[in-house]
Amino acid sequence: MAYAGLGQKEKAIEQGLKATELLPIEKDASYGITYMGDLAIIYTMVGEYDLALDLIEELFNIPIWFSESWIDLDIRLSPLTSLPRYNEMIEKYTLKE
Repeated sequence: MAYAGLGQKEKAIEQGLKATELLPIEKDASYGITYMGDLAIIYTMVGEYDLALDLIEELFNIPIWFSESWIDLDIRLSPLTSLPRYNEMIEKYTLKE
């Protein structure tokens, strides 16, 4: 995320992908998910919104703590909330009363 904040897009993505490869969900369901969420943040910070949404959709399909509320609390993901694809995903994955 530091590289993303510094505007070093390629290095940020490279390091985010490396983290998810070193500790994938299949090896550690708890921390692997965290690294996927971090990579989604990196993608968002560098303007790769479709890649960020791909990861978020994958996380929505896993029965874990990841939710719309988590996204709403993290200002780094706020650029996604105005995108039609994001809103479609929220409609699809949010529990209805």
